[in-house]
Amino acid sequence: MSAAADEETGGSVRRAKVCMLTSVHTPFDTRVFEKEAKTIAAAGFDVSLVAPAETDEVRDGIRILGVGPPRRRLARLALTLPRVLARAVAVGADVYHFHDPELLPWGVVLKCLGKRVVYDAHEDLPRDLMGRRGIPAWLRRPAARLIDAMERACARSLDAVVAAREDIAPRFRAICRTEVVSNYPRLAVFRAPERKSAHSGQLRLIYIGLMSEDRGLAEVVRALALIEPGIDVELLLYGTFSPATFGERLKALPGFERVRYGGWVEHRLIPRLLAEADVGIVCFLPDPNNVNAGPTKLFEYLGAGLPVIASNFPLWRDTIEGNGCGICVDPHNPRDIADAIQRLSKDPAARLQMGNLARRAVERRYNWEAQAQCLLDLYASLTARTDGHGPS
Repeated sequence: MSAAADEETGGSVRRAKVCMLTSVHTPFDTRVFEKEAKTIAAAGFDVSLVAPAETDEVRDGIRILGVGPPRRRLARLALTLPRVLARAVAVGADVYHFHDPELLPWGVVLKCLGKRVVYDAHEDLPRDLMGRRGIPAWLRRPAARLIDAMERACARSLDAVVAAREDIAPRFRAICRTEVVSNYPRLAVFRAPERKSAHSGQLRLIYIGLMSEDRGLAEVVRALALIEPGIDVELLLYGTFSPATFGERLKALPGFERVRYGGWVEHRLIPRLLAEADVGIVCFLPDPNNVNAGPTKLFEYLGAGLPVIASNFPLWRDTIEGNGCGICVDPHNPRDIADAIQRLSKDPAARLQMGNLARRAVERRYNWEAQAQCLLDLYASLTARTDGHGPS
């Protein structure tokens, strides 16, 4: 047990209590539960998680406190959020760590109650709003400015912000302590299969995750229709369509006959699916929130020892071509994507080398184990005794 997680209380030792809160994510979300909650619990903290679950349970030593199944936005704001706060306060935690921007006002309330409070910023919200196709163009900029002002005003009163990406952090560094804890894969989970040679038969591409227009999948499917005759290529597609009508449009495109759609899969199955593939593909379109993103799937592909075909954003190019583990393409150009697919199909040796370099890059830098220490250092400082008593 970590000494940072222990406090002396009347001559005895108790574990410092941590309560994580989410009103949006599932109880076993990869970042919230599998990475952060498990890491903190393993360090000796007493961890509870308030989340949209039907019932309470204990999983891997973490108490899941349910606030009912996921709801639509208005019902969530009116019914779920107050219940999240009530259940969180009842925990009596030393540190509260919340994951959704809609919980920012509750974070301020918890801070007013004398608690240590951490906001986990998963996205750059203002930039994300600027790329939302469902919002009228004239409304995006004022909406982004309003969200930016609200988010920063609330964060100013908190103890710390944990940013999921480096590009999110600058907005908060001037107003409160900010740490970057990237969503990299766990080495123990994403193991590269032993590949001494790459087969020269069918090339299996893979994409796992949300499937929406901005993810560039229409361009990828169109690229499949441009593949030379005689080259056997299949795209393994796993996830959910958003909206469902996008899936219908995708299935109508030439090239979809080369797609094998497997639907949504549990995260625990992803390593096995990646082990069956040859190349990961992540050709997001250059929306404002995509260009500087670090998609979890990209690093999971690399962790599984897969070469990748990815968008030619400068940050992605530095990661992928800088480490020699894939090819960057113009995500708007199906011909460019098709050429990259054909190049990897015809050169098994290059695929093998890129896959080995991908795994090496994750082992050296892009792994959760390195990020976990930053999170634990933050918690050690938040729970350190300042005056002979525990955290306030």
